[in-house]
Amino acid sequence: MNKICIVCGKEISRHSRCGKRDWDKRKFCSVSCYHLSVDNIPSDIWKRIDKRSEDECWEWKGAVSTNGYGAMSINCKDDSTHRIVYCEIFGTIPEGLFVLHHCDNPSCCNPNHLFLGTPKDNMKDRNQKGRGNVPRGEEHYRSKLIKEQVLEIRKLYITNEYTQTKLGKMFGVAPSNISNIINRKAWRHI
Repeated sequence: MNKICIVCGKEISRHSRCGKRDWDKRKFCSVSCYHLSVDNIPSDIWKRIDKRSEDECWEWKGAVSTNGYGAMSINCKDDSTHRIVYCEIFGTIPEGLFVLHHCDNPSCCNPNHLFLGTPKDNMKDRNQKGRGNVPRGEEHYRSKLIKEQVLEIRKLYITNEYTQTKLGKMFGVAPSNISNIINRKAWRHI
């Protein structure tokens, strides 16, 4: 027996792995429809914020995204909690602008810590706070080569005596890595 999703009206088919108890409770065809069923209003956000003094971070105590930002569904639309708080306090966010954190704490909802910025401002803020500096070359945790080996690979390849496959075997990396080194798609900084 199939059911109908209470949000979108699609038919829900019972999977072979779905036990009777789970099937009896099921009302939604997907996680998205479940989230859309949550009928929060913007003022509901304050119930899940741990408010402290005006200069401290106000931590979000609800669901968070994979990158640490608070997440909440308002009027059937998912959004980040710091954006919702900004709109509650200061009004709408102009198109093309981001809501940034002075405190660099993604789950913070303290309006005193929030400010608007362009995408360029966002990148500049990220870099100034040290989050945009991905280690390169041998500093990268997955690096198998050092600077001297990369220079040697390029030098040997120019002689036309070595193929990318042969160089890969010599240095213990895949031929695709050798290709990226030779074409400066990898190790561009040297």
